[in-house]
Amino acid sequence: PVDVEVRDALRARSQEGRDRAAVVSHILWYTNQFYTVVIDSIVVPLAFDDGNFDVAWQMTMINWQALGLTGIVTRLAHHSAGRARPSTHGCSDAPGSTNPCRSGGPGFFAGHVAMTSAGAPLACAHHAALPLYGYWAVPGAVTCGTLIAGAAAVGVLRTRADKHWMTDVIVGHIVGGGIGFGLPWLLHYQHRVTPDLAFLGVSQ
Repeated sequence: PVDVEVRDALRARSQEGRDRAAVVSHILWYTNQFYTVVIDSIVVPLAFDDGNFDVAWQMTMINWQALGLTGIVTRLAHHSAGRARPSTHGCSDAPGSTNPCRSGGPGFFAGHVAMTSAGAPLACAHHAALPLYGYWAVPGAVTCGTLIAGAAAVGVLRTRADKHWMTDVIVGHIVGGGIGFGLPWLLHYQHRVTPDLAFLGVSQ
């Protein structure tokens, strides 16, 4: 019942509006992960740390560990749960229908949300362990907060696009965020905290 109520409140009323929301969610899906994987992990250490290939390589491998695991878990959930997307709820194939039936595959849990929710805290974990922008907290805090806001926006947009139920989105945030921050922190960074990230409340 709560899923249905949230869907009714957030879903765009027209198909054009739902399509626009889906397009914006695609853009954020790419840009959020692109920033973490390319800008922070490759461009910054190579361009601003005297061509530090070792850091760039190690960060890239950590990125693929976290994002790869998130993608695998997401696909396993899609194939095992098989939950229908909300767009199939009350849809119609009648000409001119405001809710045409469109098969988008299983919807649990939200893949766009999981991947952006993994990419954002992954960047936060990198910044918590490495002074990528120097030993000043503000740039890292802004990056981390902006990417998290982008991931949250993807969740709203996927609901507005009628691609996922609210519970699909919540689980996507939990799974993606947990892997995105937890995996690099537990396996690589928990003993490598720098003063750079006081904004995370972490101290040496």
